[in-house]
Order: sequence, then structure tokens, then C-alpha cells
Amino acid sequence: MGEKKGVRAYMARTFNVYQWAGAESLITSGRNIRQLYNSMVTVKRSSRVETFSEAVVRLNLTAADITKKEQQYRLTSAIFGVFVIFGLIYSGLLYRKGDVITCIMALAYTFLMFGLYFRESFWYMQIKRRTLGMKLKDWAMFVVGMR
Repeated sequence: MGEKKGVRAYMARTFNVYQWAGAESLITSGRNIRQLYNSMVTVKRSSRVETFSEAVVRLNLTAADITKKEQQYRLTSAIFGVFVIFGLIYSGLLYRKGDVITCIMALAYTFLMFGLYFRESFWYMQIKRRTLGMKLKDWAMFVVGMR
């Protein structure tokens, strides 16, 4: 069977907009973004409930290992905390200058640094307290120094 003839068939073969626009790539990227978003917002609950001492035994950790990790989390949370403070100061300066778009970008950076600060300081708190499964309220009290 031969190819279709006519102006319409010629135009369809010659000007393949679907292929030019990279529609297949766009569709695949959209699916990947949706999967990434779903994996980020879905909380995976662990069926394991254990105490700090049970985790130490299960992971075969020594006191030196725990102290080393505690120091590491304290250092990294302090570094990220400094980045958060500088990010807030820089965002404030940009806002006062009237550069709102750049201020929003700086705030996005600051939120990212705060997320990393939160993670590291939360792990530091749990090691420092030798307690697993602590809550956001416990972390806030720890950071403020009330506990």
C-alpha cells in the first residue's frame, strides 16, 4: 500500500509538530514530576517501634560511634543554622531594596536550608536525649533551650 497522497498528507508528514515539540519527552517528564511529588508527600510509616537502646543494640553501635554522630549532627545543624540566618538577613535586605523576585528566590533558598537544619538538629536532639520518636514540639523546646 502506498503513502497517502494530497496536500494534507504531505503537510502532516512534513510538519510533524508533535515530534518537533518533543511531546513524548514532555509527557515522560510530567509523569516523572508527578511520581517525584507523590514520593515526597507520601509519609512512609515504619512498622518498627523501638527505643534508643534497642536501636543501638540492633545497629551494633559503640559509645564512641554515638558520640561521633552526635558531634557530626551538632556541627552540621550549626552550619545550616548559620545559612538560615544569613538567608533571612539577605532576604530582608532584598525586600527593603525593593527586589521582590530575588527576595522570593532567596526565601526559597532559606526554606531549603531550614529543612536541612531541621533534619540535622532533630537527629542531634534525639541522640542527645537518647530517645527516639520525639515530636515537633519536643524539637522546638530543645532549640529554644527549655528542655
